[in-house]
Amino acid sequence: MMTKDVRAIEHLDPGFPTANMIMTEVNPAVWMYADDRAVRSFYGRLLASVSHVSGVSAASAMSYVPFFYGDGAPTAFSSGDLKESTRRERMSGVYLSAMPESAETLGLNLLRGRAILPSDRDNTINVAMVNETAAKRLWPGESPIGKRVQLDALGGGWFSVVGEYRDVKRMNITLPTLPQFLVPWAQSYQRTMVLVIRTGNSSAAMAGIRRALREADPFEPFELHTMEAVWENRLNNGRVITWLFGVFSAIALFLAAIGLFSLIWQSVSQRFKEIDIRIALGASGRTIVSLFVRQMFVLASLGLVFGGAASVGIGVLMKSVMKYALVDARAADPAVLGTATLVILGVTALACIWPARRATAVDPAAVLRD
Repeated sequence: MMTKDVRAIEHLDPGFPTANMIMTEVNPAVWMYADDRAVRSFYGRLLASVSHVSGVSAASAMSYVPFFYGDGAPTAFSSGDLKESTRRERMSGVYLSAMPESAETLGLNLLRGRAILPSDRDNTINVAMVNETAAKRLWPGESPIGKRVQLDALGGGWFSVVGEYRDVKRMNITLPTLPQFLVPWAQSYQRTMVLVIRTGNSSAAMAGIRRALREADPFEPFELHTMEAVWENRLNNGRVITWLFGVFSAIALFLAAIGLFSLIWQSVSQRFKEIDIRIALGASGRTIVSLFVRQMFVLASLGLVFGGAASVGIGVLMKSVMKYALVDARAADPAVLGTATLVILGVTALACIWPARRATAVDPAAVLRD
């Protein structure tokens, strides 16, 4: 079951292209950029410097980036189309503060409407982009464009939805997607941001980007990461855990098969005298083998029923535990349970037939003389 999960992890879709993207967290030093105006000026200078690097096709910044810097800032939210609700009843999600062109730079798949524009400023109408999950939660079967949403974390302000984008994976890639809102940075100011840089070739552009960052601020400790490496790291966590469980599960099945084979072999061997007497009284070898196979299959079937029920119960427990280890564990898989059942039944048949056939190859006259 775990090895099937490994194959599933290999084909997970992050929700946007991870190739040729570079990121770095930016936290402007307070002693250099004391107020918001200085911070805004710094980010403008930083983006301009990086955008002129050869090989860079786009650059922007977001407060959170999938898999790299969390899922977003938590917020309760409600829609202007819903009845007034108390805060206790409000839905929960996350919001991201995003600079213009951040959605295009990250590669979000725009489904409806538009992205955040430079014209979305603090003195214009509040706007937001929503992901599929938020749109389905608030306006199932409807277009979210033009609808209004209230975000408690941003002072309970109302935001007009201008765009809908495809869901992306979370930091824990197996957890359900949260309702997510992209809000213009000018309308949801954040000091710490993640610089997102789209390139034609990450390796070729890396040195030029480092120089541009140092020119913009030689004191800021920029640490560059590629999205491909970040995504691969998220997948590796799942691979290691699932392969370990897969190997130990295979060993456990092998040991169980060996133990079952030995137990049944010993049980049949202890009845050799009975087999000899049955042969001496005229029973055929096929009849005797069939008798023992039926008897042992009844016991094996009872074991499979109780063992199968126990495995499903353990699978439910595994599902609740392993989701935090980035494994999309399933409580039960018919193909896996069927394979294990065939292995057990095959071992049972072999352990019955082999010694029983040996016992039937005796001379009835010799048995009667004894």
